Amino acid sequence: SAMIASIASEGQRVKAAPFGKALVEYAANRPEVVGLTADLAKYTDLHLFAQAYPERFFQMGMAEQLLMAAAGGMAKEGLIPFATTYAAFGTRRAFDFVHQVIAEEALNVKICCALPGLTTGYGPSHAAIEDIAMMRGVPGLVIVDPCDALDIEQAVPQIAAHKGPVYMRLLRGQVPLVLDEIEGYRFELGKAKILREGADVLVQNLAPGAAARQPRYSTPYFLHANPDYLIETLPGCVTADNPDRYPTPITANDYLMQRLREIKLA
Repeated sequence: SAMIASIASEGQRVKAAPFGKALVEYAANRPEVVGLTADLAKYTDLHLFAQAYPERFFQMGMAEQLLMAAAGGMAKEGLIPFATTYAAFGTRRAFDFVHQVIAEEALNVKICCALPGLTTGYGPSHAAIEDIAMMRGVPGLVIVDPCDALDIEQAVPQIAAHKGPVYMRLLRGQVPLVLDEIEGYRFELGKAKILREGADVLVQNLAPGAAARQPRYSTPYFLHANPDYLIETLPGCVTADNPDRYPTPITANDYLMQRLREIKLA
């Protein structure tokens, strides 16, 4: 069900509550870390933080705008607030407060939102399909979109250490685990990673649970990216000015399968 909130396929390896456990571990010797939620501690795994540090946990009720405003005020006092809710509410409902209260003043707030994209079972009212599009337009706001449980647990200390506002998509509950199969894989804030080498096609992937649903082949989103950014973060990647490494770059989802068929990649 949506309340259980696991998108894992049957028989797939999972890891329980990576966000909550990672935050509890990170906050152990950092009293400045606090947790806030809009009546969704259990359903964002923040309940683990609440159990470990009840004096640092704040239940704001079903009031996402207040959640963001309070988190901003705490950040002004030198705390590091982790504010959790569902992505649809943390973006659409609270957008003005994220923009004006948090991002405008570059406050050190970490917004962590569950049920991103189409991972919800609640239907259109809870589907945050536009969350990244909205948050990308906010100056100074860092966006993190983890793939699986490993990405999430490694991202937590890095976004906490980053000075400034962060929006992180979040999977909770029994979260699929796939990136541990990649030898030496480590999440690095702001850096892309080559998961598998090849010479036929470059596939860029972005979405929580995307690789988790189809560990060997998953391509839900293809984004147009700044070529300079790609060259900096992923050395040797293909761009319009650098087509040699991958003869058939894929930059749009609409014609993905057609192009793969043309180069005889089933």
